[in-house]
Amino acid sequence: MFKVGAAIGLLAIALSGAAAEAQNWPDKPVKLIVMGAAGGSPDVAARVISDRLGKIGNLRFVVENKVGAGGITGWTDLKRSAPDGYTFGLIAASAYSLTPHLFKDLSFDVDRDFVPTAFVGTTPIVVAVKKESAFRSLEDLLSLSRQSGGKTAVATPPVNSLAHLLAELANARTEAKLNLVPFSTAPAGIAAILGGDVVGMVDGYPSFEGMLRSGDVRLLASFSTERMANNKTLPTVNETIKGLEATGWFAIFAPKGTSPEILEKVRAAVNEALDAPEVSSRMLGLSIFPEKMTGEELTAFLKKEQAFWSNAVKAAGVVPQ
Repeated sequence: MFKVGAAIGLLAIALSGAAAEAQNWPDKPVKLIVMGAAGGSPDVAARVISDRLGKIGNLRFVVENKVGAGGITGWTDLKRSAPDGYTFGLIAASAYSLTPHLFKDLSFDVDRDFVPTAFVGTTPIVVAVKKESAFRSLEDLLSLSRQSGGKTAVATPPVNSLAHLLAELANARTEAKLNLVPFSTAPAGIAAILGGDVVGMVDGYPSFEGMLRSGDVRLLASFSTERMANNKTLPTVNETIKGLEATGWFAIFAPKGTSPEILEKVRAAVNEALDAPEVSSRMLGLSIFPEKMTGEELTAFLKKEQAFWSNAVKAAGVVPQ
């Protein structure tokens, strides 16, 4: 009886300590790890949000960039951080959905070792062609690829990227014969479109913004679940290939064991920040479409993402390196 009472007492002390920690949080700057170089879209978005968070409840976030293949360096640092509410990570879709399937012997598990905290927004993946192209729809492109027997060349980012795998799925699900040509950079792929070396390209929307403004390229479809908010006339791929929908995205994660009270504070603050006109306008300028989620919605979203990309990787026959 004494042992049971002592255990209950210790538990009560631990819980009260955690509650006090959450109540006093933060009493120093909070680190936000960004898996990418300074100046990139994720970095700028992180700094825009962090600046706004500084005006909400005195939340002082400091961005720290971690560069490394698949976000491995950033994930590793986040796992090693104490779950005290003073370290979070801004994670891109590929680092969460693909890295576990592309690399073996990882020192972390994205579901076991981290807690999803707040959703930030999405970045559509689209199909683009040269403005003079005869293609008026995605089906036009797929039909020609079947007729040409694999001679219809389409640029993509590097092999096993989100966009490349989506293009592979489009081939597999429609018996199309797009000849996918991976390019190391988006400008190289766009140059291939303009030069006539390929007839189109599948990549993230930000890659085409400049060319869309100049009118040199136009879009055929978006892989997004719904038509893009800034282009309601653009069809989704799902309207042609049922069930094929995916997007790039960003979300904030914390080390496992971080106080639920602190997680909720961060989620509420991020959602409030996304409502601020100056934040949403800056993010839209980066081609990141702000989107808020509850904790339950984010968990369900990530579960769906894992299932989709796990199947996509298997279908593509990817072997972890």
